[in-house]
Amino acid sequence: MSDNTSVLRVVTAEEFAAALARDDRPVLVDFTSAHCGPCRRLDPALEQFAAAERDRVQVVRVDIYDSRDLAERYGIDTTPTLVLFQRGQPVLEWAGPHTLDPLRGALDRISADSAAPARAQRSLAPRRTIELHGPIPGGHLLIDWDDDAPPARLGADLPVGARASLSIRSGDLSGLARLAPDALDELLLINTPVGPVDVENIRRLTGLTRLRLLGTGLRADGIARLGSLTGLRQLEIREPGDPDGLDQDRVAAIETLRAALPDTRINGLWGRADLRELAMEGGEEIPELRDDSTLG
Repeated sequence: MSDNTSVLRVVTAEEFAAALARDDRPVLVDFTSAHCGPCRRLDPALEQFAAAERDRVQVVRVDIYDSRDLAERYGIDTTPTLVLFQRGQPVLEWAGPHTLDPLRGALDRISADSAAPARAQRSLAPRRTIELHGPIPGGHLLIDWDDDAPPARLGADLPVGARASLSIRSGDLSGLARLAPDALDELLLINTPVGPVDVENIRRLTGLTRLRLLGTGLRADGIARLGSLTGLRQLEIREPGDPDGLDQDRVAAIETLRAALPDTRINGLWGRADLRELAMEGGEEIPELRDDSTLG
């Protein structure tokens, strides 16, 4: 722990495990990065929270670039993301918080019981072959692999842990039907209408671990059908024009999805239902974060 701070910085998996096991207090982990503007603006409020609540919670900071293995283990690629641990198990994940007030209520609730939800831990996918039958469907394909592995090529074996990501902005989705079910790990659609046929083509992509649908106009019944994508680690569905990004029918469909996908972080939240509700209720916003519309 550095001087004049109540937040413990950890780098290695061993340091992280020691922090989780240090005492009976819950542990709040701030997954951050050095170049993340919202993270820097969150830091003072988090320091104050850590000092005020030191008897009830230990606050730990993890840089996702210095500790890539920890970020990978918990599926963190958005900063800031806060993860609350109870007895060594995560009970709440919250990406991009604009307030810390709900965390005090969360500490009240988890101190009153001993239950922590069991969450499936997924290992890295085995080496596999990506198959694209025809041209890339109107978007940009990025294949990311470990620096020590040979470059991946379409139609060639991907090294363990490699991720294939496809982003489509205002494009045509008909080409999704030509993708092999395990062709993609991540799919991002921006301002691209998603109709019933498109939903079925997305549901075919059973290898997806991350799906982001931004301004797609996907209806509530289509949202509910995404519950078959049980391999998803993260799902984001947002629409412009509504203060919360979704109308009430879509909000209800999202809640149905949470039951169907209990291990998936949906719209920035995962965890016990009562703790998610606290986070969604919000609280007094941190002024420095009020105008941040994007995450680092």
